[in-house]
Amino acid sequence: MKKTVIFLILVMVCLVGYGQNQIINGNVQVNGTWNSNYEAGIIIGRSGWQEGNTLGNRYVPVGARSGTLYLDFSGFRDRVQYQVGARIAGERYNIYEGENAMGALVQKTHLVFYTNHLGGWTTETIGLEERMRITHDGKIGINTSKPLHELDVNGTIRAKEVKIEATGWADFVFKPNYDLKTLSEVETHISKYGHLPNIPSEAEVGETGIDVGNMQIKLLQKIEELTLYVIEMDKENKSLRKEISEIKDQLKDK
Repeated sequence: MKKTVIFLILVMVCLVGYGQNQIINGNVQVNGTWNSNYEAGIIIGRSGWQEGNTLGNRYVPVGARSGTLYLDFSGFRDRVQYQVGARIAGERYNIYEGENAMGALVQKTHLVFYTNHLGGWTTETIGLEERMRITHDGKIGINTSKPLHELDVNGTIRAKEVKIEATGWADFVFKPNYDLKTLSEVETHISKYGHLPNIPSEAEVGETGIDVGNMQIKLLQKIEELTLYVIEMDKENKSLRKEISEIKDQLKDK
């Protein structure tokens, strides 16, 4: 009975202790001690490096009042003592939500990822560059800090397969009521505008880019139109060959 009471008292003391605000003046270290070959699993506290002391970083104020919240990772440290090799930052922005600038002032947070491409040759955050950003409204930017779409990539994308969900297709070209322009009309349009009908110009593509799914439909539309032109030309060719054959037969009979 006494053991049970003592155990309950210890549990209550622990709960009360965890319920209080804990202020630790120094380093917080979890999972082992630091030496010349290994570092502890989690270290929060001292910034910089001193022989015989643990290595920590002061920029771990998650939920702090500062405008930017940092979680830093040390880089190559044999040459440089204070280099930051990578960083995850929560960047806050004050904006007004409402019909005008007098609307409610709210705070939004972007999640930003940085890496240092200069290795161990620089100090502190020199060479630290933003690589990816997730905005407060869910837009993701890679090598761009101002994504305008759900995913903006300022660079090259390589993939084994890309699947685009199209909302329509170009088979309407084969319907009887489709307005297939004559080749003379197409020639006139090209001479006047410098591009095919219903295809964006070079200037438009340079300014706004292209919608891959929509462009695939437009290109297929042109292929199907070409197919109709070829079918019509084949019919005319067969008709001309037939006429020529009949003329030859008539000439033989004379």
